[in-house]
Amino acid sequence: MDTESHYRIQTSLDELVAENIKKNVFSACSVAYFEESNSSFTHNIFNYGEAGGRTGSLPVDNGTVFDLASLTKPLVTALSILSLVEQGKLHLSDPISKYFDFQSDVYKRIQIIHLLEHTSGFPAHREYFKICGMLPDKERETAIFNQIIKEELVAEPGIRELYSDLGYIVLGKLVEKISGEKLDKYWGRTILSPIGLEKGLFFNKNQNVNDRVYSVTGVCQWSNKELSGLVNDDNCRSMGGVAGHAGLFGTAAALVTLTTTLLKMYRGSYIHPALSFEGLSKVLPTKSGRWVLGFDTPSHPISSSGKYFSTKTIGHLGFTGTSFWLDCEKMKGVVLLTNRVLCGEDLKGIRKFRPQVHDTIMAELTDRKR
Repeated sequence: MDTESHYRIQTSLDELVAENIKKNVFSACSVAYFEESNSSFTHNIFNYGEAGGRTGSLPVDNGTVFDLASLTKPLVTALSILSLVEQGKLHLSDPISKYFDFQSDVYKRIQIIHLLEHTSGFPAHREYFKICGMLPDKERETAIFNQIIKEELVAEPGIRELYSDLGYIVLGKLVEKISGEKLDKYWGRTILSPIGLEKGLFFNKNQNVNDRVYSVTGVCQWSNKELSGLVNDDNCRSMGGVAGHAGLFGTAAALVTLTTTLLKMYRGSYIHPALSFEGLSKVLPTKSGRWVLGFDTPSHPISSSGKYFSTKTIGHLGFTGTSFWLDCEKMKGVVLLTNRVLCGEDLKGIRKFRPQVHDTIMAELTDRKR
């Protein structure tokens, strides 16, 4: 990566991020970009702002941990499911009723692939934490799952895409049922450990943490605890901090390592002992919908990924203001982490900011290639 390109990207990002911190879009931000160079990946990470919160403002650095929110879905749950498929313990076409005793016959038509690609017909979200808030901690997870299996579908399975937290909670429970381990344990042992990222990506499981700096995302509405190392998602927090849809924490540096590993797997230059991206490499070029095996792809005509990523791009957004995008054709990617939920519920700022960041980086890398 040449010095001039790096300087131009940094100068533009410095100005763009400072403007958005001033506008109170977020208080903390880490941006990383990477590209393949001579059969390996080079990367740069930029950190901005302060972690925020009640206990004083600490500057963001490479060690700052962010609540990754729905990045849990592709990076934990989908990868865990795909590893079980790789082992022959599951098939994507299996009906979910094969593994759980759902009450409605329509659930027999929901396949695992429908849950992965958000075509199950499950509702997007339910505030189960309000129902389960008075229950003992040990009973909440089961109570939430029992509520899900009673839900009426809002669409016929396999017909249309509807992004759903509920579907991924079910997938998380499926991983646990088949593996005999908690989701975080199975994922950590099977997916993460071979890459050596246990300290950079993890679930806190609602534990008090004082040994690291976390970007604060708010205050728990029922305990009044600061959400610093406590997951922002209310349903996940009710489930003990580990769920198929949320709960993952991590640093920008760790995400760079994991996502560049995924690019290497897609290219075939890295063989993971428990996981293959062969299925993704076959499906992605001919995808029919937005979601591919648990990963998002750029929407059209406007995408948060901007306008420079190719059609062979996968990624995901997180509610807290996080995202990653990986261009499997150009072998480039961007990780963007913020704590935008600390600064209010207005989404206009982050929606404008995301494509600006990606275009700032990718335009420079693309133009330099030309």
